[in-house]
Amino acid sequence: MEKDPVHAGKQRISDCIRVPLPLLEVTGGLMLLATLIWYGLDARNLPKPFNATDIGAGGFRC
Repeated sequence: MEKDPVHAGKQRISDCIRVPLPLLEVTGGLMLLATLIWYGLDARNLPKPFNATDIGAGGFRC
C-alpha cells in the first residue's frame, strides 16, 4: 500500500476538458443577462395594484 504512487486512482488534469477562461466568462455573462431579461419581462407582466395609494415598500420615502 505504501508503494502505490501518489496519483493512483486520480484523474490527471490534462485529461479533463479545457475551456478558455474568456469564453467561460462571456458564456456566464450571457446566461446572467438572459436571466435578467426573463425576470424583467415577467415583472412587467404583473398586474397593476388595485389601490394605488396603499402603503407598500414604495410608500416609505424619507
